[in-house]
Amino acid sequence: MKLKGVWGVSLVLAAVLASACGQEETAPLPELTPAAVRATRQEVRSSNKVLILGSTVNGGIDSREAQAALAYAPPGVVVDVVTPAQWRLMSATQFMSYRAIVIGDAACTAGEAAFQAAIDTRATWGAIVDGDVVIISTNVSSNNAPQIVENGIRDVISNTLQYRTGMYISLGCAYQSAPANTHVALLEPFGEF
Repeated sequence: MKLKGVWGVSLVLAAVLASACGQEETAPLPELTPAAVRATRQEVRSSNKVLILGSTVNGGIDSREAQAALAYAPPGVVVDVVTPAQWRLMSATQFMSYRAIVIGDAACTAGEAAFQAAIDTRATWGAIVDGDVVIISTNVSSNNAPQIVENGIRDVISNTLQYRTGMYISLGCAYQSAPANTHVALLEPFGEF
């Protein structure tokens, strides 16, 4: 997350609200602290590792997502592809040790089943993601659009600074038949979707 945008939006919103109310004298705005804008301080140094939820990719370490991570990460990157059971047992500290966390597009599995483990643990991993976040809301597997995957993963890995953890999420076609305004629980750590 980039705090610069949040601060700017907060100040503009405060100015608009104050002027919209027609108040001649306004109380001073409270000073915002990083905690007020959901900034997370890394307690564990993220390393040159990438974590992939295995049920969300095809081929494990040979998947498009893993190969993109290996291609765009600094030399010596380690890619860990874990099962949903292993994912569910991970602590926030363990998630924090990764430079990037990847929830891929497993060729249009039905609904949220492929990433249910991530939904179930969103409070754990969501609290530590403080690097760049890429959310792909199209079905790249069936649409034969590998460059979208590579660009997204490259962006998360190369733009996420030391001591931070970035996130790549591809929703695939999990919501293709969902009615309008369907809540996406997987994305709750980043706001209302």
